[in-house]
Amino acid sequence: MSVQYAIVLLYQITLNKLLKSTIPLNNELFYWELTSSTSWRTALYALQTFPSRLTRLFSTVVEDLRPRATSTMEWRFTKFVGLSTATPGSLSKMGISYTKIILGSPFMSILHELHCQVQDTQQVHRENAIELGKLLKSLPKDVTLLDDEGCVETINKFNEVLGFLQGDGTDPVETLLQTLEQLPQLFDSWRLKLSHVQRPSLLTRYWPTILLSLLYGPSTIISIVSNRDAIVEFFTHSVWGTITGFYSNWILKPTMNILQTIRHDDNSEISIMSQRSLSSDLDSLKRMVIEYTVENSSEYKNLSNEELSNLTEHLDKMVSTGDLTPLMKNYESDIKHPLKSTISGTLPRALLIQLQKTKVDGAVAMSGIDKLLKSQELVFGIVAASPSLLVLVYTFDALKSYIKRGYVMRNVAQKKVQISRVLNNVERLLIQLQELDQQSELLDEINGSLVLELVSLRQLGMLLVPSYKQKEWIRDINDLIDTDKLKTRLYTVTRIYHVYGTFFQ
Repeated sequence: MSVQYAIVLLYQITLNKLLKSTIPLNNELFYWELTSSTSWRTALYALQTFPSRLTRLFSTVVEDLRPRATSTMEWRFTKFVGLSTATPGSLSKMGISYTKIILGSPFMSILHELHCQVQDTQQVHRENAIELGKLLKSLPKDVTLLDDEGCVETINKFNEVLGFLQGDGTDPVETLLQTLEQLPQLFDSWRLKLSHVQRPSLLTRYWPTILLSLLYGPSTIISIVSNRDAIVEFFTHSVWGTITGFYSNWILKPTMNILQTIRHDDNSEISIMSQRSLSSDLDSLKRMVIEYTVENSSEYKNLSNEELSNLTEHLDKMVSTGDLTPLMKNYESDIKHPLKSTISGTLPRALLIQLQKTKVDGAVAMSGIDKLLKSQELVFGIVAASPSLLVLVYTFDALKSYIKRGYVMRNVAQKKVQISRVLNNVERLLIQLQELDQQSELLDEINGSLVLELVSLRQLGMLLVPSYKQKEWIRDINDLIDTDKLKTRLYTVTRIYHVYGTFFQ
């Protein structure tokens, strides 16, 4: 029984090592394709690798010039003879073409190197996928049922898949020990293949930043220390003042206006005119009309106190409804004798009262507009507060994302592109499995690639799918692995698109 468990551990360790050596290839392939996709990324890569490239060029030139030193004179004479027979026009064309070649060859060389890295990464991924598929196919369904002969046969299949030396004996323990001795060399070869297609080291990629930090960092630190009071004042008044002003003026104040509107608070700010402006103007107009009518109308002379009170109440109601008939009668009489009325003062007084009436009419119109605004005050308040609240929500969401994942939006777009590619690969591989014969040579490669893509899909999904749906995500990925029916697996891929597509867009 111990040999059977050892075989299980052998497969587990080997498969684990193979997965660890293959899963990173997806990220490396994405890096090389992204770097070669745009000119500025290619130029940045050229800058990052310039020191190592210059070192390799110098060593290559030195090694190449040593065996050629003896034939230098003959080479120069031959080129000189060819150059002497050239015409001025041909020399000009040669100069232009050589200039284009000289200026364009570094960029084309770097681009060719990036394309070679993409092809090498794809080739390593393909080779590992084939080995993974063969290992999974050679794994027995139930190791515990194997006898000694079955154990030896299983180990020999394992050795055949990985290219190990086959054991000659029938002892499973001895055969297993021979296999274990060859494992470290296999693991080293996997690590070596991975290292050949990995992106440049951190030092290579960030040496321009480190160099700029060393050149300008000390002077910048000294400048910051010497101007620390001004910097503190700037952060206190400008940064902190801006933050507090934004909070009080664009978040707190609009929110309070919304609450006051909901409570029908009379102190709400959305208003065109003051609340008692119309009533004071109207009361003034009433007093003017009543006094003018009583003083200048002959029919209202010598009235008793009770009649005068009734007249005042009647005129008050008339003016409240906008009726100035008593005033206009006297005004019509004054117009017949304008000079006399002007000297007596009744005509200017009537004109001024009508001017006050115009002011009251304008105030009534403004009051109507003010009531209309009051009816929509909640809408205006929400519109005023919405931008600042959206900024606040986005800031808190970005802070939460940074605390959870260690970044705000960095690499999220790249992860979405990667998971879209992986889902596409999974669906494509499943369709290929439907069309392939079970004895096809591509079966091992497709099965291995499918396992690798599913592992990558699970890892990428855990980064993008919210925590409340991660259990469902793992369940759906397990559905893709557990079932043997290809149609069911394709339906599962479609379900993943429908359920989780919003998180990957």
